[in-house]
Amino acid sequence: MEFAFSRKSPRPGADLRRIALDRLAASLALGEGGASDPAAIHELRRNIKRLRAVIALCRPDAIRTRRIDRALGEAGRLLAPLRESDALTALFDSLAPDPADPTLSAARLLLSASAAGDDPAARAAAIAAHSAALATIRDEIARWRIPVADFAELEDHFRRTRRNARALMEPALADPRGETLHDWRKRVKTHGLQVRLLHPIRPARIAAEAGALDRLGDLLGEARDCAILAERLEAADLAPSLVAAARQREADCLAAAAPAARALLGPGGKAQARRWRKWWAAWKAPGGRKAAARA
Repeated sequence: MEFAFSRKSPRPGADLRRIALDRLAASLALGEGGASDPAAIHELRRNIKRLRAVIALCRPDAIRTRRIDRALGEAGRLLAPLRESDALTALFDSLAPDPADPTLSAARLLLSASAAGDDPAARAAAIAAHSAALATIRDEIARWRIPVADFAELEDHFRRTRRNARALMEPALADPRGETLHDWRKRVKTHGLQVRLLHPIRPARIAAEAGALDRLGDLLGEARDCAILAERLEAADLAPSLVAAARQREADCLAAAAPAARALLGPGGKAQARRWRKWWAAWKAPGGRKAAARA
């Protein structure tokens, strides 16, 4: 099912619950299926981000968002070591001129073994724990009654998410080390996922904007992975040539991210929200679906 609002839904609040339940069910089914490869880990973690992006649009006084958001964060952290191991190993392979080179084997083993990333039993156990954590909040999400009747009631939450991403932009670009870049990336990802929810109201325009935010988030994620890879190899005094390559790619990613971020998160948040409100109203009007598709 599409991660987006539906024109058929009587109100956005009901849509938010439907979308949350759909992503939760998808994650639980993936866990039951026994997949533990990097693609499965990526999808499970992406569903956590989707759920948290949905929750951020709900009024805090309407549901117990903080408790559920904390539970989702804890569930996501259960998979974080596997994701990091998978990402760093894939990055290592992309930077290494020959991943099978025996002189690099010790460095690669350090990355995969650091989080039991190459242990199938450990991967399966992490996914089982993740699914168990999600199951504890399934009934509560099913009982959600979110009193959001119109886009106007969501508008401030959309704008707040964008403001949060914009506020961290310059500090992170000025000093992209430690958690600053990571926190900024999380806010960019949340903003991008919330924009994606609006896809049906103006498909081409929203797809372009959400896609650009996705690419920005990916650049920031790759830059952070490069920094972590370089730090791990430096600490172990291994593969200095790959350390240099990782630092160079990190710099390239940040150089590409800066202009993209300023274009996407610069001034214009209020005007953007007004456009969305106008598009939403036209989409909900009789015949609005066809008009949105044509636009």
